[in-house]
Amino acid sequence: MKAYKHALTLDETNLKALQCAGWLSFQIDKNGEALDYLIRANLISDEDPNITYMISRCYLKAKQYSKAYECLHKCITKEPKNSTFWCSLGILFAEMNQVKSAHECFTNALHFNPTNAENFFNMGCLYELCSQPIDAIVMHEKAIELQPSFQLAYTRKLGAYAQIENNDNGLLE
Repeated sequence: MKAYKHALTLDETNLKALQCAGWLSFQIDKNGEALDYLIRANLISDEDPNITYMISRCYLKAKQYSKAYECLHKCITKEPKNSTFWCSLGILFAEMNQVKSAHECFTNALHFNPTNAENFFNMGCLYELCSQPIDAIVMHEKAIELQPSFQLAYTRKLGAYAQIENNDNGLLE
């Protein structure tokens, strides 16, 4: 972080330093600081959907859903086949308990990138949310197949099995 801050003291409009400082701040849970860096970067280059995406992630983390939606909508308008943007929009809708919209977004993410383990993982999490553990297991298994080191997918898969065991005869009602 020191290197990015130093670069910004030399040139406060250094786009790469602003982006990197913003994303690093986001990763270490300094959301306000992250937004500051990223909004400054966006003022310099408002055509870059990746900066807008990073801003959306900050808003999503802060549960500022309307702002996150606005950013993600802008991203998808610029890059309609970007599975990462669709996946994040799906997460936004899932957090807002708009299951149908979340499912559509995750379906789009899977369509545009059927080899991304995270897309399958997120669809699995949505199925868990909807009390559909069998479908969740299938999605988590696909995520694991694509990325064998995906520990969280293993954990969630076990949770889905536990959800089945908690129902009578393992069947959904």
